[in-house]
Amino acid sequence: MYLPQHFVADDESVDHVLATFGAVDLVTIVNNTPYVSVLPMVYHADVGAKGVLRGHVARANSQWEHAGAAVEIMRGVDGYITPSFYPSAAEHGKVVPTWSYATLNVHGTLTAVHDDAWMEAHLRALTEKYEAYEPEPWTVDDTPDGYVQQRFSQIVGIEIVVSHVYGKTKLSQNKPAKDAAGVIDGLLRRGDEPLANATKKANANRLGD
Repeated sequence: MYLPQHFVADDESVDHVLATFGAVDLVTIVNNTPYVSVLPMVYHADVGAKGVLRGHVARANSQWEHAGAAVEIMRGVDGYITPSFYPSAAEHGKVVPTWSYATLNVHGTLTAVHDDAWMEAHLRALTEKYEAYEPEPWTVDDTPDGYVQQRFSQIVGIEIVVSHVYGKTKLSQNKPAKDAAGVIDGLLRRGDEPLANATKKANANRLGD
């Protein structure tokens, strides 16, 4: 990842993405070619030195057969930044559009897991993570007895032991303070409060309250 010093994510930002990411882009090399799957996963911070990621793929997806290096791309907030947000646009016009975002590249070692008890525990953790936002959360126990277990033959568990986490928050830190403030105001007018708040946090040392 291209990571200029002023875009390096702090520990709090990294922890936030690890706690709130949706699906990851799982990237491995299969037959000398980059191979990508989009997967919901669960991060277990209390396993191993730097945590593990657990997920599953269809058995027909050959990515589970790859045992070795893997990268999981996690995305946090992101959005388009129009030059009209910048006060500098009215002053000299030397501004261009950009894209703001927070992202993690999580590196680790992938192994396949063939264990029914592991799979059931994983599926429960996975559904609990994503169902937490539903007014009436669905659980594995809502299925008929044995139904979920019957599906185990169609999927394979994967576990990635994390070795490194590289976090990037590109949130106007390289812009003049007045333009960063303009971005925050513009995002709030647009209704993008999460990206506005992230931009405010990333520039707090020079914008104050």
